[in-house]
Amino acid sequence: MLISPITTSSRNGWHAGRTLQRLMRTRNAKLPLAVFIAVASVRGAELRTLVLGTLTLLLTYGFVAAFNDLHDVEADRLNRRDLPLATGELSIRMAEGVLAVLAILVCGLLLVWSSTVASLSVAGVAGVGFLYSAPRIRLSDRGFVGAATLAVAYVATPLVLATGVTDGSWSLALVVLVVSLPFAFATSLYKDFGDEAGDAAIGKMTPLLQHGASRVLWTGLLLWSVGGAGAALLSVYLGRPGWWIAAAVIGAALSASLLRQVRRIVIVGHRFVSTATIALLAASVMA
Repeated sequence: MLISPITTSSRNGWHAGRTLQRLMRTRNAKLPLAVFIAVASVRGAELRTLVLGTLTLLLTYGFVAAFNDLHDVEADRLNRRDLPLATGELSIRMAEGVLAVLAILVCGLLLVWSSTVASLSVAGVAGVGFLYSAPRIRLSDRGFVGAATLAVAYVATPLVLATGVTDGSWSLALVVLVVSLPFAFATSLYKDFGDEAGDAAIGKMTPLLQHGASRVLWTGLLLWSVGGAGAALLSVYLGRPGWWIAAAVIGAALSASLLRQVRRIVIVGHRFVSTATIALLAASVMA
């Protein structure tokens, strides 16, 4: 007699957790998490630092993603995106409640951590998230500016956090940031493919709608090529094995293939390659 209630409770719990995960879009945090964990690990960070940093970044980027969804509901519905607000699984009021809980949890982690650089990192990415999504400002409507802003937020934040909490070299961190940004910028340009109809319907001027698919794809390939050249020069200059170069070559091939045919699976694969390239680069240089 206990099997049915237990099973029902488990299913409800799984569904609630899955809904929260989709609202926070945790998959989008893979780049900042990979960069932070890679750099902090090679720098010999304690387990406590790794755990606090991972949780703080996960919840902060989840907050930013949920905030973005609150202001993109109509476009997400038109694009038939599998997001809780777009599908009607969550109401606006419920999502706002989740945002409040996430903010409280992040503040709690920062109090436990008592790290100035962590607080500044969270404030920085939260501010960028606000500027990217908030009405009247909405950098996501400003073409290449919005894509560049995302690239900076997703690379600079974890890099600054990992460098600060492990007493790393700020000059090396700056080098990593400069070389990594073209990779991240190129990847952010591809995210709007498949969302053209909804974005156009609400007047959201993404790079894809402002400049067209051909220019965006060629810009992405150019950016990736610049990043690859910078990574190769950095490897020679530092005299260290450029394990990241192999990943960069794969990314360039994927970018080139998108010029022939835009396929969702290639874009998803490109994101993983981008994450691997930047994380390997950061870990190798900051070690």
